[in-house]
Amino acid sequence: MRYIGNAFAIQMVPDGGTIDIEPAKFSPGFIASGQLASRILAGRKSIVGHVDLAAILGVDFNRESITLQPGDDLLVAQVMGGRLPEGTKVLPPGIEIKFFYVRIQVEDRPYGSPFGRDSIYGSIFKAAEKIAAEYGGKAMAMQDGHGNFIAAVDAPGLYARLWDD
Repeated sequence: MRYIGNAFAIQMVPDGGTIDIEPAKFSPGFIASGQLASRILAGRKSIVGHVDLAAILGVDFNRESITLQPGDDLLVAQVMGGRLPEGTKVLPPGIEIKFFYVRIQVEDRPYGSPFGRDSIYGSIFKAAEKIAAEYGGKAMAMQDGHGNFIAAVDAPGLYARLWDD
């Protein structure tokens, strides 16, 4: 599941999960052009529990608590530089929103295995995750008909496959 939220809490991490947090690097022009809303936020379930921030982002206000699962993608919209004044519909001067991707990993293979995160396959999958994050999609591990490892990226307007050759 893909989410947009205004906070991340430790209670969102399932037992045995590890957290990957990565800043999302959206340019001000990208955000101002409406592409953030149409390419990144579209299709995400809102768990934004701040009514004014939800209005600024153009997403539903929803104070739901969740537990993230492996493969889930939470984009956190963090207000920086102060608190939003009550009833605001645009960001006041000096206040900005920074975005962070939070992903949960449950490592079920030892790091030394051929499919561990530090292996060639793990490196390919990490590259796929990075591309997926940039385009607001998700990365998936797959096999072709011959049993070869493939990391696929499925994002709005983009489908890609990465493999070792």
